[in-house]
Amino acid sequence: MRIGFFTDTYRPQTNGITYVIDIMRKNLEEMGHEVFIFAPGQTRSGYEDNDDHIIRFPALKGFFYDDYLTSVFFPPQEIRRIREYDLDLVQFFTPSQVGLLGCAVAKKYKLPLVCQYSTDLYEYIGHYPSTLPGIMALMMFVAPFSVTPRGSDFTTLARTLRPQRRLGTWSKDLVRTTCTLLHNHCDAVIALSKKKEDQLRDWGTTSQLLRIPTGVDPLPSSKAGIKAFKAAHGLNDEDEIVQYVGRMGAEKNIDMLIDAFDIVARHRPKAKLLLVGDFEYRATLEEHAARLGAAEKIIFTGTIPREELGNVYGAAKVFVFPSMTDTQGLVLHEAANAGVPLVLIDKDVNELLDQGKTGFFAENTPASLAAAIENVLKLPADEYTAVSNAVKRRARLFSERKQTEKCIKLYESLREQKLAANEANELA
Repeated sequence: MRIGFFTDTYRPQTNGITYVIDIMRKNLEEMGHEVFIFAPGQTRSGYEDNDDHIIRFPALKGFFYDDYLTSVFFPPQEIRRIREYDLDLVQFFTPSQVGLLGCAVAKKYKLPLVCQYSTDLYEYIGHYPSTLPGIMALMMFVAPFSVTPRGSDFTTLARTLRPQRRLGTWSKDLVRTTCTLLHNHCDAVIALSKKKEDQLRDWGTTSQLLRIPTGVDPLPSSKAGIKAFKAAHGLNDEDEIVQYVGRMGAEKNIDMLIDAFDIVARHRPKAKLLLVGDFEYRATLEEHAARLGAAEKIIFTGTIPREELGNVYGAAKVFVFPSMTDTQGLVLHEAANAGVPLVLIDKDVNELLDQGKTGFFAENTPASLAAAIENVLKLPADEYTAVSNAVKRRARLFSERKQTEKCIKLYESLREQKLAANEANELA
């Protein structure tokens, strides 16, 4: 099959969607399929794709917020241009310009359309309210090219677009309504966790809805690499390394983790907190950490390339994921593959944590999170090894190949259904 991935975020940006797309493309191609990635034009000086399967569109950086690229194109012209790629199926990851362009391509050429719900816009709009005007403008501009609205769609949109006194409630209603209308024009929607599957069902999604977390294989690591990483950050083998890897955004709840670690450090003198990643909120987090008694034990590493993260996870004693806004937590699978016990607050973000066997759940308070972290750190060596082995076995259930095979089965089924429907329409 010739599969088109449409996304509003991709390399050189480093985030979960970028990694998901790369993982899926690699495995689909290894299984004999061809993948084309349609994305905004990169803006980093010196970066080149050197890949004729990556198709870029002109884009402006920072139009709505610093980490966002706003594509600038005329949809009908691009729809005609994309025809030359002779796609069999379209999958989009973001409901913005490029993602909606993918919807329009599928509509125009009668192709199966799949949405992978990769970002919880419903939660993010509360943390980034300045993006709301942009989301509205872009959806109003591009949506007419993307779906064929039904009569009831106009009524629903008109009702939702009426401003309300409570901006936060109105913003979330707008996201929920527009996303659901878009999803219900898809042939299938992929949810990455039970949490997102339940959310989309509650919203009224009527399209075929499947839960298919992204597959993750173990990242390369070595004893020498782990030792070098520790040395580079002033760590030694006696340190009890509490770790977080991911974007340093306000919505990730890292402030909670810092406060929890301050409690842990009072009881565990060898504990150190390693925060791996970067984003605009990092400066605020560093100021927060500096005010605490355990400030000298909190280390910010900045962004580390994914291909080097195997050694980072290999240094950790416990991996903590305080976020309540993620769709699957790809880093959890990476840490689990390295045998690192997990501590989570969100109970439905993925299927790796079995309470007491592969890690511990916590409530959304510093005291509860600190207690869960200490539950791991105080495990006797043999019990810690058992938990480490258990979380590693659990992670192997979600290998890249196994999860990609599930996607291929869906794609092939949708293609057969679409071909049959197209033939029936031609005969009618």
